[in-house]
Amino acid sequence: SIKNKQMQDAEGLARYNKQLAVARLFRPQHSDKEFTDAACAATKRLKAAASGDVDTLLCTKDAGKITALMVACRAKQLSAVQALLASSSVNAQSASGITALYLAAEEGDEQIVQLLLNNHADVRLGASDGGTALERTCYFGHERCALALIKAGANLDATEEDDYTALIFACQNGHEQ
Repeated sequence: SIKNKQMQDAEGLARYNKQLAVARLFRPQHSDKEFTDAACAATKRLKAAASGDVDTLLCTKDAGKITALMVACRAKQLSAVQALLASSSVNAQSASGITALYLAAEEGDEQIVQLLLNNHADVRLGASDGGTALERTCYFGHERCALALIKAGANLDATEEDDYTALIFACQNGHEQ
């Protein structure tokens, strides 16, 4: 990859500056492979979750491994998440092991992360690549989400398939906490 005089590549700079959509263009994430625009709009319920249409969510049911709660977390739709918690499994895993907490942490939505934790989301569940909610939030530099996950008992030593821990991701982003 091409680096500047400070030996930084474009993806790393984008992450450091919290330009997450740009960073994902350079390095698509594990969740990006499964949670495509088409997959997140595959049913009326998933479309409603992505747009925050609570009325539709209340009269439809999940069908498949991608749940409305997961899509609402990825889309940062707090009202949809609140509506779905009563009828959804907070620890459901997609085909690649991704959870709603993983997605909320990856997106850096502290309110949704805390809401999921308050509703017994398991901070230790990992995706098929070994990635956890803590690693995802540290990768993208969401300090407050990381602190909430650590307080909830997240595994600090978990590694993804590249053997990186949350601490390594946090250091890459220049975080001191």
